Amino acid sequence: MIAQEELVAQEELVTQEEMVVMRERKRTIRMAGSGSLRRLSAHRRRGTMALVVVAMAITATALITASFSMTTGASAVQLRALAREQATFLADAGLEHALITLVNDANWRTGFTNQALGAGTYTVTLVDSASDVVVTSTGAVGTQTAQIAVRVGWD
Repeated sequence: MIAQEELVAQEELVTQEEMVVMRERKRTIRMAGSGSLRRLSAHRRRGTMALVVVAMAITATALITASFSMTTGASAVQLRALAREQATFLADAGLEHALITLVNDANWRTGFTNQALGAGTYTVTLVDSASDVVVTSTGAVGTQTAQIAVRVGWD
């Protein structure tokens, strides 16, 4: 009977040892699983960070592009304003040229056509009306034009 009791005790011991081994295996598997979860979690964090960096890069690119577009648009507006101002000065120069010519020759009415000066041209027309002469001068720089008209009377 003692042998049988020893045999039962040995079987219980083996069973307990197997249980301990199985528990250790489960712990190892759990730890390995949790490590992979940690790695997966780290990968997710890196992926999220990469997504945030890409989104910020796209936003920065869009802002820079918009800034360049606004700058280019502002430059175009400034260039048109400059051309318009130059055209006004050309129209004034054409008017002065016409008035000096009229002072020297009161019968002169031929005007000037596309007289080049600086960055553009001016054209002057003269039209008789009753006792006056209407002098119209148009300055042009590129697509911008300006016009000045005066009525010259003789006393």
